[in-house]
Amino acid sequence: MLRLTGWGAFAVTEDAARALGALLRPVSELLPVSTANGELFRIVNVIPLTDALDAARTLGRRNAAGGFSFVQRYVFDPSRVPHQPLFKVKERPYNVFVLQGPVPPEHDFKLRAEALGFRGVTFQEVWNDEGVPVPDLVEFERMW
Repeated sequence: MLRLTGWGAFAVTEDAARALGALLRPVSELLPVSTANGELFRIVNVIPLTDALDAARTLGRRNAAGGFSFVQRYVFDPSRVPHQPLFKVKERPYNVFVLQGPVPPEHDFKLRAEALGFRGVTFQEVWNDEGVPVPDLVEFERMW
C-alpha cells in the first residue's frame, strides 16, 4: 500500500486527465481549474472513503474526532481494502492511498503515472500484506 504524498486531492494537466480518465473517473471528481495565465488543470478529488484501516493496530496519535492527527505506522485490514486504484480512509480523510498488487497493471495508478512520466508525484510505501517491514513514518506535526 502506498500513500500519495500531499493532501486529499491533487492536480493533473488536461493531458494527464485524458490519459488517466478511465482509471480516475470511477474513484474521483475531476474538477476543472485554470491558472491566471489560462493553463487548464483538473483537481483530482478522490471520493472512496473506506473503513480499511485497522485502527486498533495502527500506531499514531488519536484526535478528538476518533481519527489520527499523526500516524507512525499504518496497519490495514486486508479484507476491507477496496480493490480500487485510489482511496481514502475515514480516520485520515486527507491522505490518498494507492493500491498496488491486487489490481491489474492497467488499473495500477503508480505504474500508469510512471509510464506517462508524471512529475511532482511521490509515493511512499506505508503498508504491505506480505509481512515485509515498512519503515515508520516521520511526519511534521501540524497545528490547526
